[in-house]
Amino acid sequence: MIRYQRGSFNPRSLFKLQGSVFRRSIWPALLCGFMGAAFKHLEVNNIAGLAFLFQDILTDNSAYSSVSVLIGFLVIFRTQQSYSRFWDGSKFLKNMQAEWFMAGGNLFAFCRHNTDERSAKA
Repeated sequence: MIRYQRGSFNPRSLFKLQGSVFRRSIWPALLCGFMGAAFKHLEVNNIAGLAFLFQDILTDNSAYSSVSVLIGFLVIFRTQQSYSRFWDGSKFLKNMQAEWFMAGGNLFAFCRHNTDERSAKA
């Protein structure tokens, strides 16, 4: 569990590495950035005669639209799943609260003893 210190916001906390996902996410981001730069360099300088490959991709919008649809679907699906899980958790929490309330009410109801002397003689 990550322990956070209370206090005012400090801009240096944005650059802390402890408890940050930055260390894990920087390597895939750098890899994608370098691959993009390499492809752009290949396209601009026409190295190894690969310019025809890049021209077809840039003129055909089906690749971009397919990726956009896929990413849109994934974002909507994940958002719907998280929304559903939030309300399921909220429902289960309320059910647990009701069960504990019933258990406490039953505990008090069944633990009362009768102080009436007439009922003790009968």
